[in-house]
Amino acid sequence: MAENFKTFAIALDIKVASYAKIPVVEGDTGNRFVITLTDDGTAVDLSTSRVVAVFSGSMGTRSQDSWTSTDGSLVISGASHNIVTLDLLNGSFANGLNTCELQVYSGATYTRLVTSASFTFNARKPILNDTTIASTTEYPILVSLIDQVETLIDLAQADWTEADNTKRTYIQHKPVVNVDFAAAAHASRHLIGGADALNAMPYDATSTNLLINGGFYVWQRGTSQTVIGYGSDDKWGNSFSNSTKTHSRQTFTVGQTDVPGNPIYYSRSVVTTSNAANALNVKYQNIEDVTRFSGKQVTVSFWAKADAAKNIAIEFLQQFGTGGSTSVNGIGSQKIALTTSWAKYTATVDIPSIAGKTVGTSSAFQLRFWFEAGSDYNARTDTLGNQSGTFDIANVQLNYGSVALPFVSNGYTELLAQASRYVVIPTVATIYGRMVSYTANTITFFVPTMAPMSRNPSIRGMINTDYIVYNNAGVAQNGFTSGSATAVANGVIVVMTKTSHGLTDGSIGLISPNGGFDADL
Repeated sequence: MAENFKTFAIALDIKVASYAKIPVVEGDTGNRFVITLTDDGTAVDLSTSRVVAVFSGSMGTRSQDSWTSTDGSLVISGASHNIVTLDLLNGSFANGLNTCELQVYSGATYTRLVTSASFTFNARKPILNDTTIASTTEYPILVSLIDQVETLIDLAQADWTEADNTKRTYIQHKPVVNVDFAAAAHASRHLIGGADALNAMPYDATSTNLLINGGFYVWQRGTSQTVIGYGSDDKWGNSFSNSTKTHSRQTFTVGQTDVPGNPIYYSRSVVTTSNAANALNVKYQNIEDVTRFSGKQVTVSFWAKADAAKNIAIEFLQQFGTGGSTSVNGIGSQKIALTTSWAKYTATVDIPSIAGKTVGTSSAFQLRFWFEAGSDYNARTDTLGNQSGTFDIANVQLNYGSVALPFVSNGYTELLAQASRYVVIPTVATIYGRMVSYTANTITFFVPTMAPMSRNPSIRGMINTDYIVYNNAGVAQNGFTSGSATAVANGVIVVMTKTSHGLTDGSIGLISPNGGFDADL
């Protein structure tokens, strides 16, 4: 039996895109494209080539191949061997705008690829679909039945005010409302903190945890540090002056119930004081973009304990970044008394507006824990004072609003992706960066990252040791004198400098497990 096709003749220049007015219908299997491929009017000889038609649309990306002998294969014909005929498979297009291009493989091993310009075409949905109802002569009967049912519903409606108990709308055994129960007193029972609270989410408490790694789950840089800055738990910095600190990761006992939620790790700071007036010992997290907290109310909550009954202090800071206004500190400063047992502590703070301030680059809002503060810092720490001791902190939560929400933490993969905006450190698998360009003295590589970095990062580690460049034969090349990194949307551009490096296309740069990028605020 003969088959019917809709045949569309398409003139396609290999370099010039076009729009084809092709009225195809989603689900049809009888569309045939006859594509004449030219290059500035000259026929493109496809007689010894492999041709693949690639389609893109809302269905994703599909292809049909001249080397395939099944339905949907491409047939090369014409006196100049430049006509490609294909029967369009219904899986190759979808409702809406679709794009098609031809990939032409040639050469002795079919490795030389030339991709044609694309052409676009629209497809529409068919009128007939799985929701279509066959027409009948029964419509008036259906309307009549619907009217009867609606009448019965009206008759059955209960009426709270109906007093005649002989009528169907009368409500039997109506509850008696206690008119002496004051409305205000009733409402107060169901507020947060009431005897019968119905809703633990206050109207002004929004967002999940505004901190990253508040549960101390990710430790890319190491599990302990005795130096200032970032060196252990991701996103958390440790700073001290005229004081010493050993910060380390501690592990909860499996099944413990002192801190809810089954956390795995907690942060420990062992502090030794010098009793100097200018001594300080702190732990902090910078949250990107100071504008997010302007004029807001925030609540911080955390679990903590110490080796003896001791105070710590909390403080918030507004940091306006490079080129911005002077930082504002001492926001919400207050002491918190710890015991030797795990307990939860909360504090609600109103953050000042930043109206009139200048916001520069890399601005941040900082939460700071003070473990020691000499008298020079009395105003910022509620007169915390000098002290030595061991301080443990777990499950730190920061949220907008006046009530501490339950601690929220993402899984390890999500946390690692969040943290990779600020630091990238290769672990088991080495990261490779492909060379994208070079001059006589520089080589430029692209290294992909899980998330765009917060700013142009610094290079971690040593040139020629942690950043190794290999030539085409896989031989390491030494003698590079410098390297720089620039953050882009989906990775980092690395430029390595070496006089007369002699490398050519195909070289790759290797970042060893001790290397990486650092863009923490």
